[in-house]
Amino acid sequence: MRFASWTGLVLLVLSAVGCNNSPADSVTSSIDAPQQPNVKDSEVAVPQVRVDIKSWQEIQTWVASQHGKVVVVDVWSTSCLPCVKEFPHFVALHEELVGEIACVSVNIDYYGAEDEKPEDLKPRILEFLIPRRATMHNFISSDPDEEVHKQIATAAIPAVLVYDRDGKLHTTFNNDEAAYGPEGFNYADDIAPLVRQLLKSDES
Repeated sequence: MRFASWTGLVLLVLSAVGCNNSPADSVTSSIDAPQQPNVKDSEVAVPQVRVDIKSWQEIQTWVASQHGKVVVVDVWSTSCLPCVKEFPHFVALHEELVGEIACVSVNIDYYGAEDEKPEDLKPRILEFLIPRRATMHNFISSDPDEEVHKQIATAAIPAVLVYDRDGKLHTTFNNDEAAYGPEGFNYADDIAPLVRQLLKSDES
């Protein structure tokens, strides 16, 4: 009877405390679970998003280095609402065709003021790029915005330049002459189809 009593007591204690790893695992999971997305974001999203300072000529040298790929150059500004609206579609094109095309964003927020340098714009530009997971190459133009307009022969942005696999400028998209209607060009209807066409024609 005494043995049975002790056995019952031991079983009672074990059943109350728990003998498997489930409680410990659930506690660990409840602690670790919220941390995982943060770790992932810091290790994957943030380090991959970067921005460098380049002149327009240096950007052209970079484009030439991508020989064999279709290159899409998105010229934008944080003050350009159509640019901001289309930027997620630019990111989506990059993610869809990564490895087949080369994408680069060129920010022209710098307008040549004496009291401002292109480097001063980095925090603001990264604040825009990081949440949008813009992991393509990102440049801030060291040339003032008006100089870039002259280089790409457009009166205003948004502007997107598409180069073929040989590094030749195939098409410059802009809204200077309302060729794409009152809403202007967009990635879904204009740029993405051209990019896919260039990829397909080069493969045939």
